[in-house]
Amino acid sequence: MKERFVSLTELAELLGMSGTRLYKLIAQGSFPEPLRNPANNRPYFNLAMISECQEILRTRVGRNGLPVTVNRKPGQKKQATKAAGPKYEDLIAALASLGVQATAAQVDAALKTVPNGLAEPELIKALFLELKKKA
Repeated sequence: MKERFVSLTELAELLGMSGTRLYKLIAQGSFPEPLRNPANNRPYFNLAMISECQEILRTRVGRNGLPVTVNRKPGQKKQATKAAGPKYEDLIAALASLGVQATAAQVDAALKTVPNGLAEPELIKALFLELKKKA
């Protein structure tokens, strides 16, 4: 079976971000450097690299150990606040990647103290600061 590959543009689309943001994350060392096609020097990613990038987004910790934040691509539907789910799994994982262990109850209490309508990176930051105050 042949190995599957995707272009940088396809990977950006798969990850739900712009190609420009993906280039910046690669340059910062948060994402892996792409392989290069020797015939035309175009960047591409193999299946293992795609999985690594997806894991980085899930944990919000880059290859370089720094936090990774990504905004929605223009035109993507704004989801109801990530905290709409009963367990707040994404928020808890993002906070854990920043070194703050929190339960769903703690996140729920902290959400009541932060402003409504924050984008995800600002929401995570506000929750981080609120939970650190109470620690």
